[in-house]
Amino acid sequence: MPRIHYRDCAFDRTFSNLCRHWNHSKSILTQLHRKLDGVLANPGISVSVAGSFGRYEAGDASDLDFLIIAEDNADTRDVYNHVVRAATELKVTLPNPDGVFSRVVPLSDLIRKLGDKEEKTSELAQRLLLLLEATPLHNAEFHDQAVNAILERYLDLHRESPQREAVILLNDLIKYFRHVCVNYQNNFWRPEEKDKWGSRNIKLRHSRVIMYAGLLLPILNASRNKENNVSYENKVRYFRDIIAMTPLERIVHVMAENGYDPTPVLACYDHFIGLMNQRKIRDALVGVEYLHRGDNRAYGVLKKNSDELLRYLTDFVLDMRGVWSHEAFEYLIF
Repeated sequence: MPRIHYRDCAFDRTFSNLCRHWNHSKSILTQLHRKLDGVLANPGISVSVAGSFGRYEAGDASDLDFLIIAEDNADTRDVYNHVVRAATELKVTLPNPDGVFSRVVPLSDLIRKLGDKEEKTSELAQRLLLLLEATPLHNAEFHDQAVNAILERYLDLHRESPQREAVILLNDLIKYFRHVCVNYQNNFWRPEEKDKWGSRNIKLRHSRVIMYAGLLLPILNASRNKENNVSYENKVRYFRDIIAMTPLERIVHVMAENGYDPTPVLACYDHFIGLMNQRKIRDALVGVEYLHRGDNRAYGVLKKNSDELLRYLTDFVLDMRGVWSHEAFEYLIF
């Protein structure tokens, strides 16, 4: 069964949109899990979901972004087709077949190519998405094995210096998020994609930011223990436990641990989820002209909401000066 975090609905009922989408995601993923468990049995293969389903915030129009991770010698025949068939039966939209979610990914590639100058952006994305927002759909044991192997690779330097900041993981995280931002700009310049820029911009400023902050904040927060006698094993365990949460849960966890009220962040994100679930809002964002974007009411409301979300997150990070190590901020900037 898909991993459920904290409780059936992770957030207070005050945030009704988050709760509704959490329950919708759980329902679809549970049905998909049952279907796949009936046809897949190889212990060296896992199917995980990323995107809105991985974050447990999917709506009726959400794509099923899934990752198939496998051992080198695993028999992966028909796995992709089984996932497609199960999603089709449940009338769940499938991802772009030419994108990041288009093939089986060998676990050894995700580990071996870390830092390799020949690594493709799609491979970087697949590795980071497993840490950023993925939840297991089939074979949680192998999913966890893959996550642990990737974490151990990122934290290898900590075997000898466990108090050091997770700088390699931080660098790859920043690299991937900046790629997402630059890719958005590239699509903006393409005439055939220009009608979609409004929706993509709003998602970039909300769900992509939450995805990013959901790993950035735990990395920075890990520096709280810099002066303590932290072991390598405890550092790996800290990240493993954090990664088992959804991005929004991680943000709530880190803010609450530091005595910071996460309610404004939850309120902004709940508002975004509620608006984007409305067909009329999504339709209103199609074809927005960039130079006249201020005239589009739907865009204006969502842009203002994202400004507030970004301000709350930024203020929190800046307030942690003196709590998180100076080196953590140094690595973040330089």
